[in-house]
Order: sequence, then structure tokens, then C-alpha cells
Amino acid sequence: YEVKDRKLIVVPEEVERVRMIFERYLALGSVLVLAEELKAEGIRSKVRVSRTGKQYGNAHFSRGALYLMLQNRIYRGEVMHKGKAYP
Repeated sequence: YEVKDRKLIVVPEEVERVRMIFERYLALGSVLVLAEELKAEGIRSKVRVSRTGKQYGNAHFSRGALYLMLQNRIYRGEVMHKGKAYP
């Protein structure tokens, strides 16, 4: 997602990658095996550019990054507002 005018906008180029990661995790049942598979297939994280122009990302997914992605409520279809989750 990207934030535009305080709204979350789906980034079409990234949707399929995120869906594939979730599907592969469900099939494999292991974040470690998933990380190894993504590395073998050359799938890397999104490139982000800071306000100063420094680039981040474009790295292999670590187990920690995958855990965070898989636990992300927004990716799972929930939005938090004032401490309450909404579908």
C-alpha cells in the first residue's frame, strides 16, 4: 500500500507478490522455509526512498520481515481505529 491523501492505495505491482507470499506460507507452514524459497527465487523486498533520497529495501526477505508482514492486520483485511479492529 501507499498513503495518498490520508488513504491507503493498493500498489498493483506489489499485490501479486504479497498474495504469493501469503499463499506460499500457507502451503509451506514455515517462515524459515518460505524465506529460503523466496531467496532461491530471487524475490526481494520493495525499494523505498527516504526524504533525503537514500534507498532502502531491495533485499532478501528476512524471517523477521516475513513475520511482520504475515502479522500485518492491514494485509489480513483489518483496520485499527481507536484501539478497535474493523474488517
